[in-house]
Amino acid sequence: MDDVIINIDQKEDRPVAEPPKPADITASTVAMDGEQQSSLKQLVFAKLGISNSTNPFVCISHMVFKGLGIFFYLFSGLTFDSATVFLLVAIFGVLDFWVVKNISGRSTN
Repeated sequence: MDDVIINIDQKEDRPVAEPPKPADITASTVAMDGEQQSSLKQLVFAKLGISNSTNPFVCISHMVFKGLGIFFYLFSGLTFDSATVFLLVAIFGVLDFWVVKNISGRSTN
């Protein structure tokens, strides 16, 4: 068997890229024209699986209310008492029900 010697004292100099500054990020976002913003919106909707929806924002709000209700049910028991958790989950459940029955049920015609 061959002996392998690893020298850990030698360090390679690797270039380190600086992270973007917040001003650069907002400037690049603001500099997008309408076509780039719509393509970004379509990409996000495609990744979420709601690109074929007639109103994707209603689908997003449905998912947000449902997700917040589940999140508070699972994780807020550590910080809040059970009555507060019950109220938060009930409020998010009511908001989700309202979006599903009153908003997503309307036709766009």
